[in-house]
Amino acid sequence: MSDALAMRLNALDAETLAALLVQGAEADENFRLWLEAKLAAREAREQRTPLDPEPFRRQAEALLEPARAIRPRRHWDDSRSDIDESALEALIGQAEPFLVADNGIDALAILRPIAEALVDTWPDCAGWDESLHEFFPVLDALFARAALLGDMPEDLRDVLVDELSDWQDRIAEYGAGDAFAAALAAATLGWDEPGLSDVLSGCTDTWPLDRKDDWLNARLIEARLAALEAMGRTEGFLNLSRAAERHCDHAVMLTKCGRFNEALAIAHARFREADSVLTLAQSLRAQAQPDAAFDLAQWGLLSAAKVDVIAASGGRASVP
Repeated sequence: MSDALAMRLNALDAETLAALLVQGAEADENFRLWLEAKLAAREAREQRTPLDPEPFRRQAEALLEPARAIRPRRHWDDSRSDIDESALEALIGQAEPFLVADNGIDALAILRPIAEALVDTWPDCAGWDESLHEFFPVLDALFARAALLGDMPEDLRDVLVDELSDWQDRIAEYGAGDAFAAALAAATLGWDEPGLSDVLSGCTDTWPLDRKDDWLNARLIEARLAALEAMGRTEGFLNLSRAAERHCDHAVMLTKCGRFNEALAIAHARFREADSVLTLAQSLRAQAQPDAAFDLAQWGLLSAAKVDVIAASGGRASVP
């Protein structure tokens, strides 16, 4: 939307704006579905009422409907219908504010109908898909976070395990057998994995206990850290991120706690990637520490340049 249009809309009175929205919804089905989902999420947040999943189901099914009609291209320039991936991404993203607010139940009210629609669609497009499969890991991560939040009752988690298992079975033969692996593990294990309570309390400083570094463990750790932050369990977050050697996550949380010197000390001792430096610098700026952010960024640039020099000379590259 242009700034000029935004200004004109802001100048309208509520009655005129409402009339325009009604006219737009009557004229454009996609706009109506988008508006219904937006309003459902807004009302659930502001009025603290249970979120109705039906608007999200209707919009997800409408967005994915074109995929059912698509057939493989015979030539590279064949014309074909396609889904609005940005709209689907935005629809999924409406679960994020609920996850951040430790509201897994309402987050699932958004995620479950979207996942169901995607699973129903997948067999029709698995053979030619170019990008739709990328939504599976996104949903997997969000489901895993939701399953771990504090408001999630045991019986709903059991229902979620059954649903995730069913979805995964239905799409396994179409090349997506691990689509919901992290979510399944999170919903099945919860916080009861052996040894995890000792890690969260700071009694153990190694996680996973077997130090098995695989993609599933990594996804579970990410989901648990996100859930711990949403629940306000800061010490548990710091203990787990330390034990799992998630140095960037640990340092960022320290900045959110105002422990800037500790965060910088970890960066200097542990950071090996430019992305980590950038992430921490951004966190420092967000916490009104621009000088510390600038000094860290400068250190990161100097360290990267030193690595390049060492590597070019045939020596062992390492960041001091």
